[in-house]
Amino acid sequence: MVKKTLSSIGTFFFKYGFTTIWIGLSVLFAFVDFRSNRDNRELDFTFFFIISIIVTPFLLLTFGSLKKVTLDGSELVISNYLKKIRVPLSQVENVWESSFLRPKLISITFKAPTAFGRKIRFLPVTTLKDFILSSFCSHSIVKELSELSETYSSCSDS
Repeated sequence: MVKKTLSSIGTFFFKYGFTTIWIGLSVLFAFVDFRSNRDNRELDFTFFFIISIIVTPFLLLTFGSLKKVTLDGSELVISNYLKKIRVPLSQVENVWESSFLRPKLISITFKAPTAFGRKIRFLPVTTLKDFILSSFCSHSIVKELSELSETYSSCSDS
């Protein structure tokens, strides 16, 4: 079977670029606002600081944990860009996608812990069809991985 990339080329940007830009701009705006001599400086700084404190952990938890995922025959090749592991599809317990986040993220839970834990999340390659249908049905990769994991699980049980 041919290798198939499941994660989007945008994974690296969302994992490292977007979060780094957000944190950098948060620090920059806070510093500039704090150094300004306006009368309402304290209110602006406090509001921006509170928003940053709420949004930054959410972004780090959501996008900082993204993985690069490739399907290679009966295995998933999972990378965090520093380390790469292989997990048999028979070890996939559940596949689902976020319903409220945009871009939609796909999560995979494994039957046993891996080097990246029991659950990983990735940003899927999105075709025009997936994009148009994203509000109405699951991403095609969710269905494909679910079916493949069931197939390989039943083969390993036999």
